[in-house]
Amino acid sequence: MTAIPMHPYESQVLEFIEAFGVKHPDELSVKLIKEEVSEVIEAAAHLLKELCDLMYVVTSAELHEAVVPHDAYGPECIKALFEIFPNVIFDEAFTRVHQSNMSKLVDGKPLLREDGKVIKGPNYKPPYLLDLIA
Repeated sequence: MTAIPMHPYESQVLEFIEAFGVKHPDELSVKLIKEEVSEVIEAAAHLLKELCDLMYVVTSAELHEAVVPHDAYGPECIKALFEIFPNVIFDEAFTRVHQSNMSKLVDGKPLLREDGKVIKGPNYKPPYLLDLIA
C-alpha cells in the first residue's frame, strides 16, 4: 500500500507538535479553534474597514483628478485586495464606513489636523462590520 503524502502544512504542524510535545485533548482543541476563528473574524472586519478607507482616499484622489504615481499604491495590488470580499459585503461595509465618517462632523463641519486630514469628532461612531464577516 502506498503512503499518502502529507500536505506541507501537516508536516510542519507535526514538526511543531513533536518539538513542543503538544497534546490537545478534544476540549482544548475546540477552545483553541474557537479562539483562532474569533481572531480571524476580527482581523477580517478590520481589513474590510481599511479597504473601505482605501477606497475613500483613492476615489477622492480620482475625483479631484490628483496625479498620484502608480507606485504610490500599486493598482494591481489594490484590485486584488478589493476582490477578497464579495461586492455585496463590500458595498454594505462601505455604506457603514461612510456613515461612520459622516459622524466625525461637529455642527456640520469637519475637524482637521494641521495637514488637512479629517479627525474624529466627539460624536464619532466606528462602523460595525463583524456581522458582515461572521
